[in-house]
Amino acid sequence: MKEKVKLYAEMLFTFIVIAVIVSFSKALVSLGSNIPIKKIITLLIPVVMALIPMIILRIKNNKLSDLGFSRNKLTKQIMIAFGIFAITISFVIVPLLVGINKNDILNFKPSSTSVLVFYIIYLLIFIGFSEEFIFRGYFYKGIQSATNSELKAVIFSSILFGLSHYPNGHNIMQVIMTSVLGLIYGFARYKIKDCTLLSLSIAHGLHDVVILVLSYLLL
Repeated sequence: MKEKVKLYAEMLFTFIVIAVIVSFSKALVSLGSNIPIKKIITLLIPVVMALIPMIILRIKNNKLSDLGFSRNKLTKQIMIAFGIFAITISFVIVPLLVGINKNDILNFKPSSTSVLVFYIIYLLIFIGFSEEFIFRGYFYKGIQSATNSELKAVIFSSILFGLSHYPNGHNIMQVIMTSVLGLIYGFARYKIKDCTLLSLSIAHGLHDVVILVLSYLLL
């Protein structure tokens, strides 16, 4: 029981720190005196967020493989990633095709091609990998260990994933939609054989990138 309380306290602390970083992310970027420095700060924010559970992982002598990362069967992992991506992006493409207001589905429109390229790299590599490591890795495994239930790990890690997006936009609908997206990633890890953090990171990054490109083209 004592170990579970310590684990819950550890996860709560980690989530609060991550939420604070998200809350001040825009303010931190604005501290940059020029565009290159602002870009560097933007890239560093998800890195710092991922470093928090990484440090905890090292302190506890755990390995990345303990959280669900694997380099085995890379081809299959990539195929799984594209399959998950096809499912999640359909929730964006189908509403657009049936005439739902694109402003309700898409969001940030890059101001130029160079900004578009920067954010493609940012979303595909930095956001995709850091968020999956944090939520479908660290929190997923922690909740599973604390509750002895992988299903609860799927559900509660998804809720935390959604809530982590609230401080930045204060948008309840975004929290709900992000939680649903997290559920898809969580169930994929739970139910699909050989679906690892690598699969989820690729699927996540591709999903965000396609939304970005569509926003650039359609908004």
